[in-house]
Amino acid sequence: MELLTDFNQILDDLENIEVKLKDEDKALLLLSTLHKTYKHFKDTLFENEKIITLEEVQTSKRTKEFQKFQESKRENNELSLNVDNFFTASAPRCQK
Repeated sequence: MELLTDFNQILDDLENIEVKLKDEDKALLLLSTLHKTYKHFKDTLFENEKIITLEEVQTSKRTKEFQKFQESKRENNELSLNVDNFFTASAPRCQK
């Protein structure tokens, strides 16, 4: 999300000095700043062969980041469950 915040700040700064950019140009600039791990993401956006807006790119990036966060959270929960199960299964049982 920091990238989007910084990018939007740069766009605001450009507007303040009266630099005019088309929405499609803003979208392409944002796409060009994304890390190479977003290659598939970029390819998917370009497959439509229509003009891409800045809002579409920003929304898609936020969605992708949220999905990564959810996946990471799910993996951490699964790891936690596995560790809990390991200790539960290996703990000595008390007999009465």
